[in-house]
Amino acid sequence: MSWHRIVALLWAGSVLGVSFVATPAKFLAESLGRATALDVGGVTFHVFGVVELLFLGVLLGLLFPKRHSLTPFTKVCVGLVTGVVVIQGLVLLPALNERVELVQQGLPLPNSPVHTIYGALEVFKVGLLVTVGRVRSDDVRAPSDSGSSIRDLKISASTTAPRSRRTQVGDGHLLVEDLATLDITGPSGAVFSAVSDQLITNLVTLQPGHAIGEHVKDEVDVLITVSAGSGELSVDGKTEQLGSDVVAIIPRGTTRSISAHSRLIYYSTHVRTERSGFGPRLGPKG
Repeated sequence: MSWHRIVALLWAGSVLGVSFVATPAKFLAESLGRATALDVGGVTFHVFGVVELLFLGVLLGLLFPKRHSLTPFTKVCVGLVTGVVVIQGLVLLPALNERVELVQQGLPLPNSPVHTIYGALEVFKVGLLVTVGRVRSDDVRAPSDSGSSIRDLKISASTTAPRSRRTQVGDGHLLVEDLATLDITGPSGAVFSAVSDQLITNLVTLQPGHAIGEHVKDEVDVLITVSAGSGELSVDGKTEQLGSDVVAIIPRGTTRSISAHSRLIYYSTHVRTERSGFGPRLGPKG
């Protein structure tokens, strides 16, 4: 699990503990008068407000290097969380503190929806944080928000099938592909795939600004071999620049994403698993 997902879920749990458990519980203590309980609550929310700013700073710091590979939905959720924290800290908490002072002075409280609004925003914030903590942004997308799932990448209609040769050798097949005839000027996607009994290799092209969002391959390591272009590889928050003739081995179980600065062309190769199907397969992916 990525660190930003851990931080988001930890933050959500903290909000549940403070706002929905600790805060109501103090009013059950018979030794605490209402004014004292409200005073304790005000101090608690002041301190927790600082903690929330730390949570927000860490979350944004972890997500910033991955900004090119985040889905628009994830970005909206993070933006809404930021907005909720700002509204609560700058507008609602000062209003609540004023009401606490009125109670402590023995003055009547005017009707106000501020408590209801604050509570509703707390519920909304928890929902957003759980969403950020659970959603894996594994979309291949363009800046215009168009794109498709990494599992549904299609080849360009103009792609010409490569010249393929398969020769029986011992107990297996010698697979030879001549990719010179492939048209890789089309949209982003996997333009070719070759499969043997033990290996799978995919030729992937990404247009500038496009990305393969975060995803995890738990079963096997993956070899990335860049043929042309430039981009960025992020693995568990660590970022490496990609360029022509760069090779990277991504360990299994890690969260990875790839984004393109210029048109990026690379091969993704890994050992075959049971999920990959059976029998040699040659030619473009359809």
